[in-house]
Formats: sequence, structure tokens, C-alpha cells
Amino acid sequence: MSGKSSLVKPSPKFASVSLLLLVLAGALLIVYRHRIRIEAWFWHLRHGEAVAIGGYAIPVPRNWYVSDMGLETETLVRLDAQETARPRPSNDKPRFPATVNVFLSSFVLSKENLPRFTSLESSLLKKAGVEPIVRTFEFDGETLSCVGGDTFSHATGAPLFYEVDPVVWTCRSSGRLQLSIIATDADIMQAWDIISHIVRKS
Repeated sequence: MSGKSSLVKPSPKFASVSLLLLVLAGALLIVYRHRIRIEAWFWHLRHGEAVAIGGYAIPVPRNWYVSDMGLETETLVRLDAQETARPRPSNDKPRFPATVNVFLSSFVLSKENLPRFTSLESSLLKKAGVEPIVRTFEFDGETLSCVGGDTFSHATGAPLFYEVDPVVWTCRSSGRLQLSIIATDADIMQAWDIISHIVRKS
């Protein structure tokens, strides 16, 4: 009986195929982990810097992703949550990705009736023990009123899962446009910049 080892060395071809499969698996894993950013890149390639819904054009910065919800509803999600100035907590909770939900009402709200919306939303927050904050925007003959101040965990009754509790805003225009914004203080400025550049198409 020979004293030589009976182990069979893999052929160079087998080793090359194994290496190729390993590289391919690694590439697929990277694509899977970054699929939303890749989808966002393709979305911007196809649609540019704005999403159209009804008679409105909503700006979409490059660091935001658009999810088409159907039924005249679009959701904008920020891909890079703004870094906070303070150190990361020891529990390392995730940062909340700012979202702007855009949808259309079935009816047009006149400028004369818009204060009723603002008053109603403000009174609901006060009843919940929250001091309301109101912001207004003007674009192409319409007024947009946004009421906020409540945090996401308080509004939903859910435990604080994120590093920073985002604030919830509800907006209504003197037209058909409605918005729901959920964002931290660090991200809200870019959300306001998006809203301030909404265009009403003729």
C-alpha cells in the first residue's frame, strides 16, 4: 500500500469557479444591503429631482427615496439620517429615517376654511397635553398649514425605539394637498426645504 496521501487536490478550474461564486455572493450581499440606495439612484435617473402627484410637483433631493404607494399617495424617505452632535448612546438605538407622506384629498379646501383645520389639529394636540406648533407656507396661490409638536412615541403610545424621538406634523393646503411628516429636529430642516419648494402645476 502506497504511503502517499490519498487527498485529491482541487483542480485550478474548480478553484477559479469557487472564487468566482464567492465574489458573486459577496456582491449580491452588498447589493441586498444597499438595494434601497440603488433603487433610489435608478428612481432619480428616471424621474429627476421631483415627483408629480395630482397637480403638484414635490422636490426630491438626491438623498431621499420615493416609494409609490398608489392611490395618489407618495412617500419620501431620507436615506441618510442626519448625524446628531451628541455622542451615540450606549444602547446604540437606530436613527429614525425622516419621512414625508404626500397624498391628495378628495376635495379642495378653501383658504377661508383652512384656519378651521389648523384650529382643529391644534385643539386635538392640546387635549393630548401637547403644545401645538404651527408653520405656514405659500406656493402658487395656495397656503399650506402644518401643525405639529407631538412626538412619535407619544402619538402612537409605542415605546421609544429610536435614538431620538421624531416629531409628527400634519399639513393641509388650501387645495387638495395633504402631508404627514415624521422627522427629528436634525432632519426637519431639509423636510421644510422640500415643502417650501413645492410647485403647483397649471
